[in-house]
Amino acid sequence: MGIGLVISSIININIQDRILTDNYIRVEASKRGFVIIDPGDLISKDKAIDKNSNNKVLESNKYAEEIKIEITQGCNSDDTARILLDNGLIDNKDKFLEKLHEREKENKIQYGSFVLKKYSNYDEIIDIITKSKANK
Repeated sequence: MGIGLVISSIININIQDRILTDNYIRVEASKRGFVIIDPGDLISKDKAIDKNSNNKVLESNKYAEEIKIEITQGCNSDDTARILLDNGLIDNKDKFLEKLHEREKENKIQYGSFVLKKYSNYDEIIDIITKSKANK
């Protein structure tokens, strides 16, 4: 029985060999509803709050803004990029399409309603809109 546990552990380690990048962790955390806060955005209780720190708090809150989009059935990658651009979620349609092609996800876009954070990067957006409905 002990040998079985050792062998299954080795197999499990080899099968689930992933590189935990910052981006991967951010995407997985946002999927689970976690909010990632930059330590520089935190206000120390020991410091007096002045106008500059108030502005910093307001700026950090903008990253929590969520936008709901609708991708209808039959939308291709170009249509989807236009929807994202029109809603201010991406700043460059061609760069987004290039990233989509690079990740070989052009034909994996799902239709439906999606809630995306305003300042998500292209990888985070692609991960959300291409996630299979069976995994939701």
